[in-house]
Formats: sequence, structure tokens, C-alpha cells
Amino acid sequence: MSEYSVSKYLVASFDVSSIQSPKKDSLVVTVSRDTGCDALQVVKDLVRKLNEDIRPYERHTHWRYVSKEILEKAAKKLSLKPNKVDQLLGGNDKSLVEEMVLSFSSSLHPSDLKVRRIVKEIIQSIDSKGNVAILGRAGVAILPHDKKHIHIKLTAPVKWRIDKIHKEYGVSLKEAETHILSSDKARTSMIRHFLGKKPDPAIFDAVLNVKSLSKTEICQTIYGLIKMKEV
Repeated sequence: MSEYSVSKYLVASFDVSSIQSPKKDSLVVTVSRDTGCDALQVVKDLVRKLNEDIRPYERHTHWRYVSKEILEKAAKKLSLKPNKVDQLLGGNDKSLVEEMVLSFSSSLHPSDLKVRRIVKEIIQSIDSKGNVAILGRAGVAILPHDKKHIHIKLTAPVKWRIDKIHKEYGVSLKEAETHILSSDKARTSMIRHFLGKKPDPAIFDAVLNVKSLSKTEICQTIYGLIKMKEV
């Protein structure tokens, strides 16, 4: 074998792209938030930061985030518009008996029970692939609480959130308060339906205050938790 052939063989043998990294359990992060607490930019920055760490031979560990995609997939399965799915997903307090009756009815729209079942299946499918940040959609109530999952909650004082909505959208303080209280109730109701019981703050691994922490600080905190989990 010529010197050139030997050299070529050695380069190919130790090509970084061909190295198989040790298989690690994929992590999944759920990010819940109270109304008025921005989370999308935090999640985007988190995913970007995590992907910057990935080495060439670890491309299979690429991180991504999902949010509205969950509604879009559910809407396609149900032949509905995403906003209708969102409305059916968390907007009421029907009893289980009422929902079961509706699920067997011939109405034009599926029951809340069916919508939640499909959303749950979609989130579980996304979870099975790992390395994903799931924004909202009651992910904290659907996915396990174990070493492969990190459940985050973003919150802030009600008054601070009312002022924020008031300034950002130009609505009255009363309108902002009504919106926040109504939306918070709907989110809590959705989580309760998936949990099957009243939510407890302990379902979250970390609760972060967006009033006192910047988006960068929140992103860095979640990033740090992920890195510690990966060890």
C-alpha cells in the first residue's frame, strides 16, 4: 500500500463525522406560563444555545421547540381550524359525564374529551423523539415527571401582568385584569383536566419570576438545568 493510500485510510478512519457518540437519554423541557409572561423568545434562545453546543458527530441530538405546531397537527386530524382546537382544548369546565355524552353525539364539532385525547397523543409522540422544548399545551400535565423531563413555569405578580397587558395592548386596566384572570383560569382548567386533579405548584421543577429575571437570565437558568441533567 502506497504512502498516499495509508494516509487516506488513516484520515477516513478517524473522520470526526463518522465517530458515534455515546447514546444519551434525550431530554424534554416543558415551559408553562401565566398570561402576560412572554416565553417564546426564551424558548427560541434556549434551543439556539443548546444547538450551539452540538458537535459534528452529534447532529442527531439537534434541539427544536414546538408550540402552535401541536394545535396545527390536532386541527388537521380533527378537520378544524387551530383556533377552534385551542378553544375546545381548555375553555370550559364540563363534567366527565357531559363530555362522554358529547363524544358520542353527532354534533359538527368533536367533544373536548376527543380534542384533549388527540392533543395528548401528539405531545406524547413529540416527546418520544426527545430533545425538544414544548411551549404550553399542558405539557407539564401530560408528560412524566422523571429524570428525562424538566418542567418549567414562568410567572409574575398579577398586578405586574395587568400593567404589562394594559401598556402593550392599549386596553384599560379593568379589561387587562379580566383577560388575565379568565385566561389563567382556562390554563389551570386545562392542566387540571389532563392531571385529573387540582394542579399543585410542585408539578413544576422550577418556577421563574419574569418580573425579577430577564429573558437572558431565565434562558441561562433552564440551560443550566439541562446541562446538569445531561451529566
